[in-house]
Order: sequence, then structure tokens, then C-alpha cells
Amino acid sequence: MERANAWNKYDSKKKAEVFDFAEQYRQFISKCKTERECVKEGVRLLKEAGYADLKDVIADNRTLKAGDKVVLLDGIVGTIVSLNDKEADLKIAANTVVKVKTIAIAGVESNVGKENVGEMERVRTATSRTE
Repeated sequence: MERANAWNKYDSKKKAEVFDFAEQYRQFISKCKTERECVKEGVRLLKEAGYADLKDVIADNRTLKAGDKVVLLDGIVGTIVSLNDKEADLKIAANTVVKVKTIAIAGVESNVGKENVGEMERVRTATSRTE
């Protein structure tokens, strides 16, 4: 029994997207030979995509709330569903919500507002345990 090749199911547009992604990845690994270079490039790409460092958000007295897009220390990106002093429920894919420690939040989308200062104070307290 011969299985169908998944590649044959892609149209020319989808194949072009795959090759574009592969080329971007090739450039990334060619540019980033060490862990430090990977982190530096990852931070640059996130800032380019509109994310801000959590420390900058805290310094500006901005707050996190449900609906904000965040990136975790391990690079997972998602949207906050709910937030308390120690944990956040984060939607990372359709029908997939995970509970994470607020201390794991590394950056947020740049458009985070200044309402709910109490929530940000709790995040500041949680993140200060790593410093």
C-alpha cells in the first residue's frame, strides 16, 4: 500500500510559502551561530513584530489585561484570557488555553494600555523574584 505524498497536495502558492519560510529559517540559522546570537535576533524579530520587553512595560507603568498578546521566556506567543497575581491563562492556539506563571511572561505587544495598574503591580512583584 503506497501512501500519498503530502507535498503533492500543495498548490504553487502554498509551495512558495513553504520555500519562503525555509529561506527565512536558513538565513536565521546562518546568522545565529550561538545561543546569544539566537536570543538577540529573536528579540529583534519580536520588536519588529510589535512586541515590547516586559521591563519596559513595567517602567512605563502600563498594564496587562485579557486580550493582550504576550511572548513567554521560551518563545511561546499567545493571548491572555485571564490574569491574577501569580498565573495567567494564555490562548496559544484555537481551542488551546494553557496556564502559565506570570513570571514566564517576557514581552508584550506594544499597544498595552495604562488601565488596571493593580494587575501590573502583581506582575511586577512576580517578575521581581527572578532579578
